[in-house]
Amino acid sequence: MSNKKLIITIASLGILFALIGLLLAMNATGVFDLRTAMADMPLIGQRFETTDEVMIVRPLEEENYQLTQQIQNLQASLNEKEKIMAEIDNERESFLSEIANLEAEIERLEGKDVRAEQLASYYSQMDERRAVMIFDNLDDNTVLDILLKLPADKTSAFLAAMDPQRAAKLTAVLTDRTSSVVN
Repeated sequence: MSNKKLIITIASLGILFALIGLLLAMNATGVFDLRTAMADMPLIGQRFETTDEVMIVRPLEEENYQLTQQIQNLQASLNEKEKIMAEIDNERESFLSEIANLEAEIERLEGKDVRAEQLASYYSQMDERRAVMIFDNLDDNTVLDILLKLPADKTSAFLAAMDPQRAAKLTAVLTDRTSSVVN
């Protein structure tokens, strides 16, 4: 019989060690918290208190939360700044486009000014009556551009040779144009 007792004792110890090994494995994998379970046991529970671990984990969780909040705030700030930069880029593109349009207009006006000077040169060599006959077939803006490029004596001679109503109209516009150029 003592053999049976010995076998039962050895088997019981084997089962006990297997259970202890299973509990330790579950604790190591995080499936089961052995420390918390042992802390609840009478007599030996005092040796397995978990207050230190909780004291360490809570500040880390709080710091993690604060860092997460900072990351979110920085991301929101970055998104806002990127939005502002996109708006600035759009404005810049708009200004560059406007500058290109203004440069093209300047070139067009300079070309028109050069043509007006060439025409003024041609008309300054003509007889006033013949030039006025040609002016009668031109629009007022073209005639004004030419008259502005002529010497004063030629301009006065051309205006004198014109129909008085058209000469008066052109003189009024000439007065406005020359005063706006001077100012």
